[in-house]
Amino acid sequence: MTFHQVKKLAGNINPNCFEYLPVENLIISVCGCVIYIHNFSTGGLLQSYDYHNYPIISIALLQANKKQDLFSLDESGMIKCVDIKSESKSTAWGFHLRENIKDGFINKNLKRIFFTVKNKDSLIYIFNFFNNEITHISTSSTEMNSRYHGLKPSKDENFAVGFNEKTIILYDLLENKAINHIAHDNFVNVVDLNHDNTILAVGDVIGKIYLYYDPLVNKSGSNKSSKFHWHCRNVLTLKFNAISNVLLSGGFEVII
Repeated sequence: MTFHQVKKLAGNINPNCFEYLPVENLIISVCGCVIYIHNFSTGGLLQSYDYHNYPIISIALLQANKKQDLFSLDESGMIKCVDIKSESKSTAWGFHLRENIKDGFINKNLKRIFFTVKNKDSLIYIFNFFNNEITHISTSSTEMNSRYHGLKPSKDENFAVGFNEKTIILYDLLENKAINHIAHDNFVNVVDLNHDNTILAVGDVIGKIYLYYDPLVNKSGSNKSSKFHWHCRNVLTLKFNAISNVLLSGGFEVII
């Protein structure tokens, strides 16, 4: 079965759950509750893991010695880990956060999971892999239970961007604190920071894409921005390429 066949049969691939291993010639992707590993050159399916019962929202591959541990987090708060070099799926272990996750990501560098919880206060919770301890960062904002809510790391994983409706918050993950708030014109649907964190791309629900410059240091109200009407409806995905000279976007389109 090829990569494209799996996408067709299993549903849409989650763009936030994607790992590319050029040395091993592998792609790791997620469709709903299932993790797939494909050969990049041929598209052939090599392995799949279906031990989650709820949609997966984040994956991360951590390499140590001869192991390649694949961590995954689902909406129920279940964390799973499996060594993808092992031939046995029985090596997978799990830990449950016992919370329904609104959004989150696994930080490879810090060995922590940053997440927000459904139907709770406006905190970003931090799960530490080393001691199973959970701490938090206060957002000093409204409760993040809106449909338009998200949390995304920077490329270097030292910062994160959270948004709730029309409010964008930037966080320093090394210091565990909020460092800037930006008031946006419309409901925010998706964000992405470029490679050196000097440009924040914001896609909103009416199809406009804004670029905020120096978002880590420019306070709300003083950000210089440009905007483009690239989609006629919601902007669904935004992604800078490796050197940030190209911004890719996806969204709803209508042909009249």
